[in-house]
Amino acid sequence: MGAFPFFIFGCVSPGQINWMDSKVDSLRFAVDTLQRKVVALEAAYKNQLEENQKLGAQLKSSMRDLGQKLDAVNGQVQDVGGRFDYMFKNWEEFKARLQNLRPPPDSLLQRNNTPALSNVGVDPKQLYDNAFLDFRRGKYDLAIAGFDEFLATFPSSELAPNCHFWIAESFSNKGGGDSAISRYQYVAENFPKSEKAPTSLFKAAQEFEKRGNEASAAKNYNAILERYSGSAEARRAKDRLASLRKK
Repeated sequence: MGAFPFFIFGCVSPGQINWMDSKVDSLRFAVDTLQRKVVALEAAYKNQLEENQKLGAQLKSSMRDLGQKLDAVNGQVQDVGGRFDYMFKNWEEFKARLQNLRPPPDSLLQRNNTPALSNVGVDPKQLYDNAFLDFRRGKYDLAIAGFDEFLATFPSSELAPNCHFWIAESFSNKGGGDSAISRYQYVAENFPKSEKAPTSLFKAAQEFEKRGNEASAAKNYNAILERYSGSAEARRAKDRLASLRKK
């Protein structure tokens, strides 16, 4: 009986041993292949996770940008609502004023003892700021109407030269050279001590240059040198005169 195990082992042929070795090798190859697949799957999962994180960050950024744009739109809506509230809070006064014909804007240049409209209940700063806001936004027709409204309501205000200047700027930006020149010169002639006076003369000269009217441009540049010799506009006017002489 003690020789039986040896007898059984002795029954395994070399071919069977080779077959078993082949099976073991196949099993090892299958394990190696499976391990490589696991590594590849882990890498793919990691890449997909990183891609998802990038997409998530982009989505958050897009949502943040969208939120900021919505806030900006809400702010604009609130601004428009505030302006409408301002326009209609004194509705009775506006209705009374609408019953009277307003003179055209150019008639303000004459100032032939035209009676001023009542300024009761109207905030001059708010009226001016609204007109200037329209100018900054490029709504030049609204800006012109707003500044003219201010001038009609507060003709003696210290902001009058500024109103005329921004009206001139609005006309200039719209391409209305004649109207712009008229307003610029009005500021220079009627408000010579205003800080807008030398700038208005220079702007008028530039408008004349655009039209090829170099004589009128030079006249305005010389006026700056005579009246405002120490101003920044005087230095610029001197340069422009030198340039005109070279032509």
